[in-house]
Formats: sequence, C-alpha cells, structure tokens
Amino acid sequence: MKKIVLILLFLLPVSALVMVSLARYYDEKDFRRQLDEAADREEELRTEIDNLENDLLFKGGELARRESQVMHSRSRSQILEGYIEARADNPQIKIAYITIDDGPSTLSGELLDVLIQKNVPATFFVVGSENPALTKYYKRIVEDNHVLANHSYHHDYSNIYSSKDEFWKDVELQNVFLANFTDKPITLFRFPGGSENPQPLKYGGGPAMMAELESELGEKGYIYHDWNVFPDDVSAKSKPVSELVQRVKEQVYYRKNVTILLHDHPWNLTTPEALGQMIDFLRADGYIILPLSENSVPIRF
Repeated sequence: MKKIVLILLFLLPVSALVMVSLARYYDEKDFRRQLDEAADREEELRTEIDNLENDLLFKGGELARRESQVMHSRSRSQILEGYIEARADNPQIKIAYITIDDGPSTLSGELLDVLIQKNVPATFFVVGSENPALTKYYKRIVEDNHVLANHSYHHDYSNIYSSKDEFWKDVELQNVFLANFTDKPITLFRFPGGSENPQPLKYGGGPAMMAELESELGEKGYIYHDWNVFPDDVSAKSKPVSELVQRVKEQVYYRKNVTILLHDHPWNLTTPEALGQMIDFLRADGYIILPLSENSVPIRF
C-alpha cells in the first residue's frame, strides 16, 4: 500500500507538468492560428483598400474629364458668340477647322485627350465600326462636344465608286449607324478620297459620277467638305512631328479660311502630338478654331 501511495505521489507532479505543457502547447497553437487568421484578414483589408483607392482614382479621373467637357462646351459657346460679334466688325477674321478622317481607331483616345487639353472643338468624319473596343469613341466624340460627320460606312473605293446606287447605300447605312450615338441629324459629309478623285473611272462609276453625286448630295440635304491644308499624315509610317507641323505652317500662309485634314489611324503615332503643336501655332497666328457646321463656308476642290 505504501508503495502505491509513493508511486501516486511521484506521478501526480509529473502529470501536472504534462497537463501544463499540453495546455501551453494548445494555447500556443490556438494563438498561432489566430495570428494566421489576423494576417489573412489584414491582407483582405489591404486588397479592399487598394480597390477603393483605384475606384476613387478612376471616378476622380472621370469627374475631371466631365468637368473639362463642361468647360469645353461653355468655351465653345463663348468662342462662337465672339466669332459672330467679331465677324460683323471684321470679315477678314481668320478661321481654322480641324477635321479628322477615317476613325475611330486605337488612336482616337489620344486625339480626343489632346483636344480636351487644348479646349478645342474638331470635326470627325468617321467610318463605320462594330468593334466594341472602338464604338465607345463615337459616343465620346459627341460627349466631348465635337461634330460627328459622315465619311461613308465602309470607305471601300471599289464598292462605293462602282455605281451611284452603291455609293448611296453606303452613305445612308452610315447615317443610320451614327444615329445610335447622336440624336442630331448628320448633314456634313466628306467623300472618301475627296471630291476630285479618279476612283469612279477605275471602278466603273463613270466619268460623270462625281459631278452627279455632288449635285445629289445638295438635293438630299448634305453639305460636303474637302480641305486646303494637308500635312500628309496618312502614310503607313509615322512622320516626324516637326515635319507635320511645318507643313501646316507653310500651307496656312495668307489663308483666312483653312480646313485642315488629319487622320485617325492606329499607325499615325505622331499625329496627336503634332495636333497639339498645330493648335498652339494656329492660336498664336490669330486663328479662331471652330467646328464645321451648316453655316461654315465649305472648302471644295
């Protein structure tokens, strides 16, 4: 009996130590688990914060762009009012129209950003595109208070200049398409290749086709515009900014009414920067920059 008591007396402290050790072990394990959970939650919170910051930056950028659009619109009204008053006193006032053909493309956003930064309106002679990545630019052209104009839907010489019927099908298809983005009637038009081009002779439309189309455009309520300043940014290879700007400087010389032709092609990478410099030059040279309208005097070849 004494032996049993002695053994129990010996085992009791050992058991107590074991229990304490086990308790510490499980407490430490639970503590580590809690630390891991806290670390995971911290990471989740950081992700949420990052998402909120990105969302705020995006919304802030959108707000800034919309504020700029409002200022742009107000400034345009002021420009037009000033132009009307000035024209009454000085019919020799210098006017420049910036026109941009063949868009939309992946370059459209850069061109529109430059116009917003410079607070300048332009006229976009656009073709048709069902590409979701590009259709947003039709809407932005309108939202940014520029003029949306018809440049045919397909811009395919071999089709539109094969006959007058094919020409009108394409032009009217584009007007129906553009009605998705504006409730204003589209009355401004530019011939693909301009009003003087040999394409009807090449593709079967005949020698009288262009003259007949010019007359029919007027009968249908369209006003067509050519251009008298062309910096030649249309080539498949981007040209130096300085070269494009210099051509504008040379071609506007002594002209009171200029319509500048630029292009919205994904490969014309220098056109946006050149556009900004052209605007600076035109303003410094005394030009008022306006969008084309039904009241603008058309430049025609």
